[in-house]
Amino acid sequence: MLDDIVLQADRLEHWVRQYLTAIEPHKNDRCSDVRAVLGAVHGALSAEMERQGIVWQEGLAPALLEQLLNGVVANAVQAMPEGGTINVTAKPASPTTVLVEVVDTGCGMTEEQLQRAFQPFVTSKQSGLGLGLALARRILARHGGSIAIASALGHGTTVSISLPIAR
Repeated sequence: MLDDIVLQADRLEHWVRQYLTAIEPHKNDRCSDVRAVLGAVHGALSAEMERQGIVWQEGLAPALLEQLLNGVVANAVQAMPEGGTINVTAKPASPTTVLVEVVDTGCGMTEEQLQRAFQPFVTSKQSGLGLGLALARRILARHGGSIAIASALGHGTTVSISLPIAR
């Protein structure tokens, strides 16, 4: 029961952080230390991934936002309660942008879920606020980036994030 309490406290902290990020004024807070960002994301979710038998893999390139990745990876973890794989890659998409992809082997999404994925307060989870992807899109828009989702029910999900490279 103590593990469940800690897990729920971590989730609450994550939601509060997302909410505060959404309401704070625009800041130019681009990240250039990719290993630190991915390390923080993995550290925040590693206990839950280990309990669920999820394998973490990385491919690195510059310019990621920790808050954005936390939400996307948390969704992937929640889509795989019986285990699976999360593959995170980052590579240059152009001279000025990097493409980050988070691919999971989870349950996937229906067409209706895909169409509503970025709407605030829409969730298919029992313990979710439905803010993660809506906030991710907002954060990306502030930084000149974009986000797209490809998914099929029963076949996992790919979240593609395009970010401008920090100068």
